[in-house]
Amino acid sequence: MVNSSHQSMQALVLHAVGDIRLEEVPKPDVGADKVRVRIGFCG
Repeated sequence: MVNSSHQSMQALVLHAVGDIRLEEVPKPDVGADKVRVRIGFCG
């Protein structure tokens, strides 16, 4: 799935033990002492 919005991103969200969901969430703000990392592949 391609995300066409630049204001949101896909994230795995932990709701409970064993309940992990892929959701569309707002992108966090990046401050002077923070970075945002894009993960291309994971496994």
